[in-house]
Parts: sequence; structure tokens; C-alpha cells
Amino acid sequence: MTRLGIVTSGFPYTPKETFLAPELHELSSAADVFVYPVTPKTGRIHSTATNAALPVHMPLASAHVIAEAAREFVERPARVARAFRAVVAGPSWKVRVKNAAVFAKALAVARDMRRRRIQHVHAYWASTPATVAYAVAMLNDIPWSFTAHRWDIYENNLLADKVRHAVFVRAISERARATVLERVDPAYAHKVTALHLGVARASTFAFESARPFTVLCAANLEPVKGHSTLIRALRLLAERGIDVRCVLAGDGSLRGGLEDAVRAGGLSHRVTFAGAVPHKTLLHDLASGAYDVAVLASIETKAGLHEGIPAFLMEAMAAGVPCIATRTGSIAELIDDRCGVLVEQRDAQALADAIERLAHDGATRRALGRAACARVARDFAAETLACRLLAQMQVQDSAAMRREIAELTSARS
Repeated sequence: MTRLGIVTSGFPYTPKETFLAPELHELSSAADVFVYPVTPKTGRIHSTATNAALPVHMPLASAHVIAEAAREFVERPARVARAFRAVVAGPSWKVRVKNAAVFAKALAVARDMRRRRIQHVHAYWASTPATVAYAVAMLNDIPWSFTAHRWDIYENNLLADKVRHAVFVRAISERARATVLERVDPAYAHKVTALHLGVARASTFAFESARPFTVLCAANLEPVKGHSTLIRALRLLAERGIDVRCVLAGDGSLRGGLEDAVRAGGLSHRVTFAGAVPHKTLLHDLASGAYDVAVLASIETKAGLHEGIPAFLMEAMAAGVPCIATRTGSIAELIDDRCGVLVEQRDAQALADAIERLAHDGATRRALGRAACARVARDFAAETLACRLLAQMQVQDSAAMRREIAELTSARS
């Protein structure tokens, strides 16, 4: 069985990467998987979806990490020096500092992966998790790959170098793949492939409920999520006399301002700020029919931030909950007019119209919910996508091994 080392940012010691759980769970059923979080945020595990071992979950500056890094340097100084030069080679001082900060962790991870005979290392995020995987691959002479999401591509943390040295790069959307290709040597374009992240199938879902029509927006309270547009739409609906309740699940820097906007709009009895809802609770409520519609009013910011393919929308669709979203980022790769509703960003009128339409048309809601569930089962099922990811690792690893043998044979002849 293939032995995989998976480098994450904080998973499972953070509530912010729970979207990785379905894929890691499926990988764990087909391979021996060991997860290495670079910067765990808490001492508590937030996801038990994988049985993977978590041997190096300590903070960057823990005594264990420093001791392991020191042993690696003493035992293999030339390799360590070569790896260090590679990860601090970028033109940006911010990137160099970030990569230097995680280098000791990379040394500790490399030692642990050798002990566990890891055959392939894969990183989620093209930023410092990929830096750790890049260093480990150099130290241990094993193939590596990484998943590029969204903001981590724009950060451009040695992206061209990482693409050149990885056996393959997985982008989570076609737009993400195109963005990566804009930043790397065209000679390596064949290494970059688009493969979505998937979600687990919901066990059941319900459509009817006697409660008021309720929409859910589960997203961090940050500018890119477009909450202000949603609140304006809810105010328009209130002015039309349409009784719509909205639950905002999530927290963030905009909470105070959004609460002020809700009070100013007379929406306090209609809008609930639920804060950070546990992922299991969110999935249960979606599957049990607690919400009629899922809404995400995302925008593309002036700074270039935009959505990837939001896990919240995939999870809602998997539960048969119809979705209303904006035509931004990579959302159109998930939703079209056959399985949901897309409106233009920052258009509160269009968003209000879409919510009103589904509030009054139960038949359309049910049809969209069924189509959404089928769409996710067909193209975004974690079990299928994880199998494709693992197969790509195995194919590329075999190809890399054949090249290495050919090079050694040529050098000896």
C-alpha cells in the first residue's frame, strides 16, 4: 500500500481546513496516510474524518522540532544547506522570511517521513505547506506534489520553482489552473492539472418544513464573501413584505459593521449571527432540512481576491439544498442554471429577486435541490476525486522513477 505524507497548514488542528477532511478520509482508505500540519492552531483535533497519524503536530518552535532539526543538520549538513538555499531563494523578503520560519519544521518532518518510509509527499496550499514538502522531497529523495487553491497562488511563494520540481501540481479549479500557468514556465504547463476538491455525500435530506422560509450563508465575515450585498437584498425583501429569515454562520473582521447594518435596516429579528458553527453541526442541519436555500453573495475585490469553489456550496448541494450564488471566481464550475441560481456580484436587486422566486416556488426549489445533489454526486464526490488524485500520484511517481533509473544508467555508460 502506498505510504503518503500529507502536509497541511493546520489540519486537523484548526477549524478552518475541515474541507480537507472528506478527501483525506478517502485517501486513508486506499493508502497509508500521515498528516503533518505546519502551523497547528490549537491543541485540539477539529476533525476525526481521517485515521491518519499526526506525529509532528507541535508548533514551529517546539523543543521536539528544534531537536529533530538539529539532528538533521548534524547528520546531513550538505543536504540541509542545499534545501535551505532552495527555499529562501525567492526575490521577495516576505517569502524568504516565511520559508525560513518553517524550515526547522521541514527538517523534523523529513526525519519522521524517513522513519515511516513515506513514498510520496503532497502538500495542500502552494504556500508554506508546499515549501515544507519541497524541502522534504530534496532531503529524502522522494517525489512530491501540491494542491494550489486560490490566494496561495497569488502569494507566489516560489511558485515557478515548485512547479518545476514537483512531479505534478493539482489546481482545484480551471481558473486556478489558468492562474498558475500565467506564473510559470510554459515548458512545465503539462504538470499542472485541474482536479476539484470533493465533499462527502449527505446521508439524507428534507425539503418541507413548517418554519419560516430560512436561508443560510456559511462564510467568514470578510469582504470577499459579499455579506453587505446579502443584507441589502434582505432589506429589499422586507420592504416587499416577504418573510425571509437568514442565518449567518461564521465570524470575521466585518462582524461589527454587519451587525450595525442589520440594526439600521430593521432586520434584527430576521438575521441571526450564529458565529463559528461546528462543521458537523452545519452538515447535520443542512441534511435535516433546517434551511430552504443556501446563499453566497461573493464578490471579486479590488485586491484581486475571489472565490475558488466554496466547500459550503458543495456541501449544501450534496444535501439537496438549492443554492443562490454570484457569478464570481470559480463558482460557475460548480453551479449553472440547471442546478442552482447565479446572479451578478454586488447586485442586491437580482439577489433579492432570486431569493423571492425560490421562497414562492417550492417546486422549483425541490427540482434544483435534486439536480444539485446529482451534480455533486457526479462531479464533486470526494471518493471519486481522491481516487483520481492517488492514481495521479502513483502514475507520476512511476514515471519519475523511470527517469531516475534512465539517468543513472546513462551516467554509468
